[in-house]
Amino acid sequence: MNKLLLSTALFLLALLPFSCGVLLEEDLSKLKIELLAPNDGYSSNQELQELVWAADEVVDSFRLEVVQDSFSAISAYILDSTILGNSHRLTLSPGHYQWRVRGINGSSSTDYEIFNLRIETDSSLSHQSLYLIQPADLANFSTDSILFLWEGLSLAQSYRLQVASHPSFNSQLMLIDQQISQDYYLLQQQLGTGTFYWRLRAIRQHLDSTAWSATLSFSLNIAPELTQPSSASQINSLPANFSWRSASQHQRDSIYFYYENESNPFLIRASQTANFNLLANDTIGKGSGNYYWKVRAVGVNGQLSSYSPLWQVMIN
Repeated sequence: MNKLLLSTALFLLALLPFSCGVLLEEDLSKLKIELLAPNDGYSSNQELQELVWAADEVVDSFRLEVVQDSFSAISAYILDSTILGNSHRLTLSPGHYQWRVRGINGSSSTDYEIFNLRIETDSSLSHQSLYLIQPADLANFSTDSILFLWEGLSLAQSYRLQVASHPSFNSQLMLIDQQISQDYYLLQQQLGTGTFYWRLRAIRQHLDSTAWSATLSFSLNIAPELTQPSSASQINSLPANFSWRSASQHQRDSIYFYYENESNPFLIRASQTANFNLLANDTIGKGSGNYYWKVRAVGVNGQLSSYSPLWQVMIN
């Protein structure tokens, strides 16, 4: 019996390196991430730069650091971030910079590789490009307040932000055309439900400007909020007023009524205001019982919002 136990133990020990090898991560300490672009010592008057390095499948993520001057004599820390991909865009004012990248997994990291980069002073905005941060392209929001954010340019005195309901930015479809001194703009409750497009340009008054940036799109899907009568309430007689809150800008709302089940509405009405009077004639053939209702909005460009929650009322 002892011999059998001993041979079993020896067999399991022999398998141990193979089973552990599946679970152990590769040691990255002897690897180095190859920086690809811009080349070491690269000089440019383009403030918007894309830093690119080689991807490695044994690396989970990368730590990217950018400093002004050098890592041995740092004037300012520009960036210290964990990146999942193998590139990053950023805007740098004129000056000398160093950037470095290391690969990381759960238990180890590579050595750093360091490159030098110089951004030269430019004489014109027309050579520059803008980096739009948010809202990101194809972003979807359920709020009517949107923060627009971009990276500023050293020569820019102001920025012109345009938001439209069509990518042509036709004047009749323009919703926002605003000149802004900061590198951000908070737009509160002005768009409503739908898909919208935005672009930006930097300006030096009476001198020059950048070209328009790339056009990005985003969607607002703002479901109406039911207000009264409250869910599970009782209505003793008709007419009764049903009300809700919708997005600030929309074409109309549609209200749906159901009787005793939630499958097929017996009444659908469009409303230009955020309320509807349910009349006794609307419920002929139904009588007393459980009624359900919900609302959805039609946006300025015809897009439909999500439905509100379904509320139930008892009509006696």
